[in-house]
Amino acid sequence: MQLLAIDIGGTNVKLGLVDEQGQVSHQTHFPTLMHELETFESRLLNHLEIYAKDSIRGIAISCTGLASQENLTIGEGNPILEAFGRTMPQLLMNQYKLPVSVENDGNCSILAEHWVGAAKGYQNVISIVIGTSIGGAVIINDQLYKGNHLLAGEFGYSLFKQSNQQWEIWSIVGSTQGMVNQFNHHTSGIEIFQQYHQRNPEAIKVVEDFFEKLAVQCYNLQYILDPDVILIGGGVSEEPALIPLVENKIKEIIDKIPSNVIIPKIARCHFGNNANLIGASKHWLNIYGKNKGE
Repeated sequence: MQLLAIDIGGTNVKLGLVDEQGQVSHQTHFPTLMHELETFESRLLNHLEIYAKDSIRGIAISCTGLASQENLTIGEGNPILEAFGRTMPQLLMNQYKLPVSVENDGNCSILAEHWVGAAKGYQNVISIVIGTSIGGAVIINDQLYKGNHLLAGEFGYSLFKQSNQQWEIWSIVGSTQGMVNQFNHHTSGIEIFQQYHQRNPEAIKVVEDFFEKLAVQCYNLQYILDPDVILIGGGVSEEPALIPLVENKIKEIIDKIPSNVIIPKIARCHFGNNANLIGASKHWLNIYGKNKGE
């Protein structure tokens, strides 16, 4: 059994076949072209022709923005919604005569990790995905938790007070892009970490602030939801020293709090670029598969 998985991001669209063990094959991709969204559906259909001869049981879609399986819409809160978010899933269902599932990309990422990745075997999981902004997702008692407004896991909206006493959201001040904005708009997160390891004073200051905010959030989330593990993903997760740096910063915080009773378990996300394809497929299986939850 194979599913056709589609991962629609702000920069690229990834396509691939995913089997019942979460293995991905026959991958391809093409640019999203956010300035040409009116051509998206025709470009997608052209790329899907390469899968015409494959035996496909269903279509699983991951997309940036909020997704509604009930309404079969994607991209809410994003220009994608108006461009094709209300029509494309139904178009695929009608054209291929196959069941279609839709899910937010952050939720797909944690579903992949919980199914066959770093969170396999855990009942309660939080993921924090750090890139140009900050997102994430929550699993409670082996079930994806979305919240009343589908916003559970949108940790980037958490508030931090700045040195000027103004409040700002974590996505602005604590993301990889936030590091770049503090350091130099013409550099990257990778370069900042390189200079951190070379003991550049400015890089040390920026990275220490980055990890302090991340450690505080991990500490708070441990007491809010008490997960088995907190996963960290996104581009920053490629930094080899990520987990030790977060753990050391959490220890610094805990050492100043005598009443603390638990140390959060932190782990790196296992999957990189394929996470959303795998997680979208797991979401499809949860809805349409015969052996739900397996």
